[in-house]
Amino acid sequence: KEEQNSFIEARDHTLAFDTSYTEHRFTLQVIVGQSTRPIGRDFTMQNDIEEYNCELTNKISQTKIEIQKLEDELSALREKYAFEYQKREAKHAENMRQRNLKHDAEMKILHQKISALNKLVLENDSRIAALRKENDDLSVYRKLKEKLDFDTKNLERRLNRAEIDREMKIIQLHKMNQLALKDAPTQSNDEKRAALEKANARYHILIQQKMRFCENLTEELKKTDEKLLKVDEKMAELGHIRRMQKIEDDLKRERDEAFVLRTFNPETRRIMNLYPRELVSIKPRKGPVKRKVRDTMSWLQ
Repeated sequence: KEEQNSFIEARDHTLAFDTSYTEHRFTLQVIVGQSTRPIGRDFTMQNDIEEYNCELTNKISQTKIEIQKLEDELSALREKYAFEYQKREAKHAENMRQRNLKHDAEMKILHQKISALNKLVLENDSRIAALRKENDDLSVYRKLKEKLDFDTKNLERRLNRAEIDREMKIIQLHKMNQLALKDAPTQSNDEKRAALEKANARYHILIQQKMRFCENLTEELKKTDEKLLKVDEKMAELGHIRRMQKIEDDLKRERDEAFVLRTFNPETRRIMNLYPRELVSIKPRKGPVKRKVRDTMSWLQ
């Protein structure tokens, strides 16, 4: 215990050794602070060495104790840091798992959106194909209607020409009958009656031919009207007539507005802006004739 106390006291101070060899003896001086205390004048070298060895042994043992203490602290710190590292790794793994789950959910939502968009694209493609087919059908029906209108006009023209030809033939036959009666004044009544019957027979044959021709034309006109009616019904089903009517109405309205803005003076335009547009809608006149506009004030009154 005394050795340990001396070792602790010596450890807390600065040690210095001053040795002087005189006649195989030496002096050991310990400097503590500024004071110098001779301690080895009456000792031999062996005693000094033993004392030094004892102090050194005490210092080594104390150092070993401190090293063991530091090793224990180091092992405790290693265990603590290993536990913290495991805890941090577990937390990081949990965060990564949650992040992966979140990413999986987001990818699932994105795949659903992509599938919905693909479905919408397919629907739009089908609608575009249907609209193109409808446009093709409308163009076909439009051409068919134009052809039927042209055929109808031709048939009407031929029918009118047939009516005129029939009238001309009747007049011509009547004149021929009159000339036959004038050229044969000496003929008997039987001969005159036979000539008239013959002329009337030819006249009836011609009339029957013309009537059959007119009936055929009438049947063709009826068939054409039926075809036109079917075409109109089909185009009405497709909505073409309604769209064309809307386009025509828009063009008509724009034309009326342009005519009104181009024709009336600024004062009249200011007055017209005070009233609804329907009250001042004026249809423009066609042709090179100069347009005449009524007095707007009196008209509005």
